[in-house]
Amino acid sequence: MNSLKNKVSKAPVRKHSRTGCITCKVRKKRCSEDKPVCSDCKRLGFTCVYLRKSADKDVLQQCKEQVEKELFLQKNRKKFIAGFEELGVNARSHILDDKAEDEEVQVHKEWEDEEEDEDEEEALSDEFEAEPSVSWDLDWQLKQLSEAPFMPLEEESVSVSQSPYLSQPLSDPITLQLDPVGIHLYNYYRDHLAKIISIAPVKQNYYLQVFLPMAHKHRGILYGLMAWSAHHLSISQEGSETRDRNYYALANRYTLESLRCLRSEMEHNFLWSLAQLLILCGAEICQGDVAKWKVLLKYGADLIEKNVGKDISHLLTSYKTTTNLDTTATYWLVANFIYHDVMCSRGTHFPIEQYNKVLSTCPTNSSISPAVGVNRHVDPLHGINRPILLITGDITNLTRKMKSAAPFDKNHPRFREYMSKAYELQTQLYQIVPDGQELEVYEESSVMYTLCLELFQLMKLASLMHLKTTCLGHSKHSIEIQHLWLELFSKLDLILGSKLEGCLCFPMFICGINATDREQKRDIEVRFSDIAKRYKCYNFQRARTIMRKVWQQDDGDIEIASNGSMSDVGSIELGDMDWYDIVDAMGWDISFA
Repeated sequence: MNSLKNKVSKAPVRKHSRTGCITCKVRKKRCSEDKPVCSDCKRLGFTCVYLRKSADKDVLQQCKEQVEKELFLQKNRKKFIAGFEELGVNARSHILDDKAEDEEVQVHKEWEDEEEDEDEEEALSDEFEAEPSVSWDLDWQLKQLSEAPFMPLEEESVSVSQSPYLSQPLSDPITLQLDPVGIHLYNYYRDHLAKIISIAPVKQNYYLQVFLPMAHKHRGILYGLMAWSAHHLSISQEGSETRDRNYYALANRYTLESLRCLRSEMEHNFLWSLAQLLILCGAEICQGDVAKWKVLLKYGADLIEKNVGKDISHLLTSYKTTTNLDTTATYWLVANFIYHDVMCSRGTHFPIEQYNKVLSTCPTNSSISPAVGVNRHVDPLHGINRPILLITGDITNLTRKMKSAAPFDKNHPRFREYMSKAYELQTQLYQIVPDGQELEVYEESSVMYTLCLELFQLMKLASLMHLKTTCLGHSKHSIEIQHLWLELFSKLDLILGSKLEGCLCFPMFICGINATDREQKRDIEVRFSDIAKRYKCYNFQRARTIMRKVWQQDDGDIEIASNGSMSDVGSIELGDMDWYDIVDAMGWDISFA
């Protein structure tokens, strides 16, 4: 008995330590505290993270989230591989020879043994990813995927009689058919992504109220939302160009699945196909694409024209007979399309007059009366800035007309016509005020009410600067433009860090390209770096790249690579080019959505 007590007393005492690595803390395991890598992390191949005692709570939380994501991927690695193998070599056989297929099989075997291969992501994404300068043919993509199998999800038909808008609670028959990775992506969209995209109150967040119920009835829409989640999760928190390659490959997988569904259903239920295209378009813009999103949006425009003619407003007035969605869902799809169309650099697919008609809140206009009650709500994308954004689209259209008429000067036959239009738009911007009915959604004393008014003024200033420096030819060094710059810059800090900061891509870009000295440029760079820490959408990064190209011209550097890099390969001379010319020369279509 005494000997047993002696043995017990001699056993090493296991003390709880607060200085172990973050990975072991997240796993709730005892850490050996070996440095630089503890024994468990070394044995299991995990990233071992130690923090200094001086690290603050934000750094600690960020490290924990990164570790949790890695552990989740490690835990579900075999499920990822099984999902990829469902697509298999068949989905890529047109681009892989026998030797490449053998190599890919070997990569999968190595991955199952928990060894990494950096070529895996490249092989998985070859089907979908293309260089910005390469034409991306959706028809070709859909054709190539005609034999690819679906992920195991039961067939669900679209109900014509029942609209998904604000349908019964989103209980989980659909999530029961998803694997853990699919559930993770679904939940991420529902609980996080859909909420940061929208600038409207939750009850009017149609990313939740419309798109999510539609996903419960249509697997192509579901796959699109899951692809968007995976793209967003792949993006570095710091805004660098590095991606989590597992999430990135997963995003490509679900994009391919959604495209295959699109091919099979594009001839019927066209609004459901339009919803798919808009979701995939948003996902591509979010991940910084400068080529594929415009193809998706063009297909959306073609679908609308094919089904309701050349006037997009007919989509709302004939919704009862031509669609199987209610007015709110139909309006949301049209408004979503319009928003993405006016926030791009190449001009709109339909005339702005039609967009004004669709989004008008005037109750006396009987031609759009079915949607009047909806339009008084705050749009998740436009917010109360809708009329300004439509004018911005008009400015882009006018700029494109002027450029196509080059050389555009007082001798051009349409000079007076175009200049009259420019001054008309300027007058509209000076006179524009927020819609009182939309402001009623917010309490007058609330912070959001004040922020919405400030954002309205900020967007107005950005559009004025855009108009004056492009269509009216004002120099950014002029006293008037620099006065507008100071007003615009002062309002940026009011919106940065708020729920509305997702709208800042265009005004930050306009502010950036009109910066005239090192101090102004440094200040706007700091703001781009700041928002990149929170708002993980890479079109901000693309806008920043174009902004820097404009600065290169200011500093006398006249070389720019066609793919946007700083290399001399494919370089062009800028000369006296504006940012539209730079974007075109790079082969980009930039979206500020």
